[in-house]
Parts: sequence; C-alpha cells; structure tokens
Amino acid sequence: MRDQFAFHYLSKNLDDVIKRVELADKHVFITGKLSGNSFYTFAEKLHNFAIVHATRETEVLRAVRKFYDELRRPYSHFVGFSDAVLFEIAKKLGMQTQSFETRATIDPADNL
Repeated sequence: MRDQFAFHYLSKNLDDVIKRVELADKHVFITGKLSGNSFYTFAEKLHNFAIVHATRETEVLRAVRKFYDELRRPYSHFVGFSDAVLFEIAKKLGMQTQSFETRATIDPADNL
C-alpha cells in the first residue's frame, strides 16, 4: 500500500483502471501547456479502483476486506510500539499505574 498508493503513485497501477473508464461518464480535466490537473473526484475514483484492482479480488467486498487486513498488520505493530513508549514515558515521569478488573457492564444505548 505505502509504496504503490500512499506516497508513490506508480502509473502501472492505474493503466488497467484508466482503460476501464466509461466514456459516457462525465469527467472534467484542467490542463495547461506544462501541467495538468483534474477535479479530485476523478482522481479519487481512479485511485480507489486501482486499490481494489491491486488486491486481485473479483468481488469488491472481498477486495476491501483484503485491503484493510493489509493495513491492520502494520497498524497493530505501531499501536503496540506507541503503547510501550507511552508507558515508559509515564514511568520516567514518576507516574504510577494500577491494574484492576471489573465485572460491571454497561449498555451503550443508555448513554444516548
């Protein structure tokens, strides 16, 4: 994800998607002699379709799940690391922690 969609846009990832663009759809482009831009909805559509296409899944729901599963792995590592750093900072500042268990339950609907 990071290397192909988040920070670096590789044109090869968009080639197949651009070929599938429906000509009947309305797309607006603004170009100049040395630069070009589009209204962002078109670029976002291409980007989203390219991500789905990159998963190699034929069903969109399965593609989205695969995409989020891939993102969840590094996210869980980052959360684990940041939690550990936070506790170390708290310890160095002399803060104390206390663990406890509770059997109390709450209905989230009661808080609406």
